Amino acid sequence: MIIHSAPVWKDRSNCFIFARERDEDGGELEQLLARKIAHKTFQICTIPIFIYNLSLADIVETDDNLEITKVLNRSGRHTIRIKFEREDETLRNEVFRALLSLDVLIEEFTQNYWAIDVVNDELMQKVRSYLISCFDLDMLIFEDGDQL
Repeated sequence: MIIHSAPVWKDRSNCFIFARERDEDGGELEQLLARKIAHKTFQICTIPIFIYNLSLADIVETDDNLEITKVLNRSGRHTIRIKFEREDETLRNEVFRALLSLDVLIEEFTQNYWAIDVVNDELMQKVRSYLISCFDLDMLIFEDGDQL
C-alpha cells in the first residue's frame, strides 16, 4: 500500500480513503487523506502519488470499503509527477525553490519522486514550461497525472 508521509492538507482531513490504479494484477492501493462530506462522499486532501485522473480537492464517491468508485466533481487542479534522474541534493533544492516560487504544492514520496499540485490551467502552462527546461537539461523526467 502506498502511504503519504506528509499530506499537504493534513489539517483539513478527517479520514483515510483508498484508490487503486487498475492493472492486470488488480493494482496497488494508495491511501489518501480526505475530508468526509457525506456518506460515501469525500474531498481529496493529498496529492495523489500514483493514481491517474485524480487531484487535490476533487470530490469522490467510495464503496463500503472506502475505495474510490468515481470522481463526482473535479476541482480543476492538476497533478504532475516528477522523478529526478540522479542523486543530487543541490539540484533537488533548486527545483524545489523554483517550483515553490510558482505557487505549487509539493509532496515528496521519496527524495527523487515528487507529486506536484497545480491550481489551474494558466499556472499549469508555466510549471510545464519550467519542467520541460529541466527535462531538456537531463535533470528530471515528469508526467501529467491527467490521462483523460
